Amino acid sequence: MLLSLTDCGAQTNLFRYLTPQSHQESFDAQLSYARAYYDAGKYDLALVHGEKAVKLDPFSDEAAVTLGYAYLAKVGFMPFEIARTMATKKEAVVDPNADTAAAEAEAAAEKEASSDPESEAESKASSSDALGQLKDILSIDADIWKELGELDTSDPTLPIIVPTCANVARRKVLILEYLDHAIAAICKFTKPAVRIRDDPRHRGCERSDPASPGEVHFLWALSHLIEALVFHSVVTYSTTGTSKTNLESRVDAIQQFEPKSAEDITSFIDRVDSIGKTIDMILPVGDACGADGQTQFGALVNDLITVSKSFKSIPGIPEEMTTSITTSVAKIEKIRSQADGLSQQQAQANVLRGDFTKNITNVLADKMEKLDTSSYSTDQVDSLCGSYANMSGNKEDDPKKPTICK
Repeated sequence: MLLSLTDCGAQTNLFRYLTPQSHQESFDAQLSYARAYYDAGKYDLALVHGEKAVKLDPFSDEAAVTLGYAYLAKVGFMPFEIARTMATKKEAVVDPNADTAAAEAEAAAEKEASSDPESEAESKASSSDALGQLKDILSIDADIWKELGELDTSDPTLPIIVPTCANVARRKVLILEYLDHAIAAICKFTKPAVRIRDDPRHRGCERSDPASPGEVHFLWALSHLIEALVFHSVVTYSTTGTSKTNLESRVDAIQQFEPKSAEDITSFIDRVDSIGKTIDMILPVGDACGADGQTQFGALVNDLITVSKSFKSIPGIPEEMTTSITTSVAKIEKIRSQADGLSQQQAQANVLRGDFTKNITNVLADKMEKLDTSSYSTDQVDSLCGSYANMSGNKEDDPKKPTICK
């Protein structure tokens, strides 16, 4: 099912000296050279000949897929290694810092709220956890962080990355630029059903039926999955040396704060509001990048949906490779629109936002549940509840919603 680039060994290039010049410049020869150089680990040359093959036959999905994998390999991504990692990461990772009792109570509440086994599975699945299990695929260094966003040092001990717009990041970060090239190479060969209307890269692709749609859609899925991992790494940025993100650690500091005086209460509410505003910057639901742009979070939503749709379109793909992604994204794909005026894409982002901030809102909910709010004004309670609702994605059936907010 996966693309095999091992048909030709590196020694294939020796035949260049034994064949006429005219044949060396043919499509078949260029494709063979691209494959041979790919197998030999000479990805620059694989790209050169892959580009020539695509130009000679722009309707060959075989050439486009070979070129696409060369782009991925150029920035360190090998399809079989990624597939192996995905297959071995099926089981959920257990967070040793998690509140077991709270998690069990939440699971029981969610189970009671739905008797539909499929819905129950979706409610337990987390897109953030699914991506977290695959983080070993990706290696991000300090130079890439600088290109992905600006460092927020309002808490110097727990800096946070405020992401740039996705189109800006794609121009600055080499990994993203090469992923874009791979996506562009095979877009015409993908089914319309695996494209996202809100992704400008998916629009305007001429349609050409591929000879090997499974290989095309697997590369399509991998390219978007890797981009999703890059953008997700901004959300989960951590300098603590633990499994907790810096944003989660900032919330832990709020949890330990005990507001007693009127001044303390004001400070507590301001700190919660500050966390909410930080989440708005990292996980924006609106059009923060304008009509022609896209936030990294918006791109991440589209990437996940694309990955899920692509996996579902590939007959016979091993379930252990895809379940964590397809199940966690299922609840997002079902979202069409919301009565509060959000577009489908914004509504989907809102659901994913609640998914990504689950650990944060659980901590905040527990803290608010224990507060003595008898001395809080109505405005102060409304402020806390508004911050909580915004962080959690405004879920109507939120089993963790603090009592004062019901």
